[in-house]
Amino acid sequence: MQRRAAEKIKAMGYALVLTDGSASCALRPMADEFIHLDTFDIAGNSARADALRSRYDIRAVFTAGADCHETVAALARHLGLHGIDPGIAHLCRYKNRTRERLRQSGIPQPLLREAVTHAQAIAAAKEIGFPIALKATDNSGAITTSPTIALTVNPPANQPPAVRWRLAFGRQTPPEPLLLEKDSYLRTT
Repeated sequence: MQRRAAEKIKAMGYALVLTDGSASCALRPMADEFIHLDTFDIAGNSARADALRSRYDIRAVFTAGADCHETVAALARHLGLHGIDPGIAHLCRYKNRTRERLRQSGIPQPLLREAVTHAQAIAAAKEIGFPIALKATDNSGAITTSPTIALTVNPPANQPPAVRWRLAFGRQTPPEPLLLEKDSYLRTT
């Protein structure tokens, strides 16, 4: 997905300025300018964009196949470009906040609880019942440097064997909570 987007950008005659947290990013050779920077660093990316304005007429900011839409929204606003509202992008980045806003708007949402500690997660799982789905609240929770917790829950005898999940919390300190959702779509057989 990212390669195809980069190829189209280049084919249309635009310069490709690429930001990635990995110095060995697969698309780095395609970039006219590569910036080795965390894609979630809004302030850092804004500062780099300001510096790039002297060399480029920046027309758009874009992400494909990445969870950094909040950074892209903030950058578009910072540069005076068309884009989604950064507040909406921030809300959509966090499942717990999105679910709460949808609930406030009258859109049914699954029963859920948040937990930051192992004890809170166990209590939340027992409260909402099984089956449950465990999720990071931060949509980019899979890309994290924060400590992990292991959650082991022993469901009632008529439920599947213990749920074991190792999940890294989001990038924030303190960590964003773990989201436990009552999941009526999980099969229990």
